[in-house]
Amino acid sequence: MAIGDYVKKLAPPGDLPEGIIRWIGPASYTVVTPGATPSGGDSIPASLFGVSEILGIEFEGGFTGNFMVVPIRISAAKWTLQWRALNSNTVGGHAQTTGAEAVSATNLSAEYIRLRIVTRAA
Repeated sequence: MAIGDYVKKLAPPGDLPEGIIRWIGPASYTVVTPGATPSGGDSIPASLFGVSEILGIEFEGGFTGNFMVVPIRISAAKWTLQWRALNSNTVGGHAQTTGAEAVSATNLSAEYIRLRIVTRAA
């Protein structure tokens, strides 16, 4: 069996609901606290899309060029986004540092990003 045949049997096209969405940042960002179950960040629950599980999230790009996000899996039904500055400047009322996580309480509601989300139907 060729690898292509295996992939087709594993996940034929159309089996997993997926899409590209435009996501708006939170009005007051909370820094991600690492741990066995990380907390903080910008929460994305599977229920928001009417599904039981989010299998993966990919950052596809930003509209302002100020931030990128790192998707973090919390559980099958919940992910969070860690917002990271792409340049050092003042955004959302706080001084940001290139490559660092957005400062706590930063207003990211003017920041738009594009995400590719793959889910499992409810």
